[in-house]
Amino acid sequence: MEEEFISEEQISTGKIYKDKAIYVATFLGGPLVAGYLIANNFKVFNDQGKVKKTWIYTIIATIIIFIGAYFLSNFDKIPIPRILLPLIYTAIASSLVKSYQGEKINSFLDSGGLTYGWWRTILISIIGLVVTLGFVLLIAFSTTFFTPRLKSYSDVKSYGATKSEIYFNNKKISDNEIDKIAMAFTKTGFFNNKQKKAAYVKKDGNDIDISLVVKTIENKNRLFSGIATFRDQLQGLLPKHKIVIIIVKDNIDNVIKRFE
Repeated sequence: MEEEFISEEQISTGKIYKDKAIYVATFLGGPLVAGYLIANNFKVFNDQGKVKKTWIYTIIATIIIFIGAYFLSNFDKIPIPRILLPLIYTAIASSLVKSYQGEKINSFLDSGGLTYGWWRTILISIIGLVVTLGFVLLIAFSTTFFTPRLKSYSDVKSYGATKSEIYFNNKKISDNEIDKIAMAFTKTGFFNNKQKKAAYVKKDGNDIDISLVVKTIENKNRLFSGIATFRDQLQGLLPKHKIVIIIVKDNIDNVIKRFE
């Protein structure tokens, strides 16, 4: 493959970012910063087609990284160092810069082209970091806003090897009562050592409302039959209270059926 060089006539009045500056900025500011710096270089090199492609790939990569970070943060079996993700996308940016801009950057500099200083690079990194954190906080807020836990369930306790969870409000129901419910869950087999489960428990007078969130319902009759049996078993184990099982889909407000 023929190598591309920058001729004297092609030198732009613009400035570029050196490869090392891009690596540092990517590590500090994230993939959006990498995309901005790389796109700037392509613009100076008068390669508008690659400017557009850089932004498209940057946005896609950023979305993938956010999704990956979310799933990794919820993967408890293998502890993953937080620094690993920045190292990975910095290494990817480094490889891309070397492959698509390495020779051009060297040729541009040899021909007398100018570069941006470190202060501008660091400033862009900080801005990129702030923007990235803003997106992360927005996603986190949106997720937790629509999560049942934050509406009436400010506390959580975990049980068993799978860390199955009960969300509740300890101002309305005591930890001791939650432990008894967890014990009943275990006796019925709802809490087991095979799959992590979650329940949202609220006490209303003598009633104990237990909400179970489902994502999909493949066989409604079989599901409802199993839940009815489950409620009867819990009622027998917790005779001092009226047990109400509430099936909700996706979020706590979307009630599908009550069993009481």
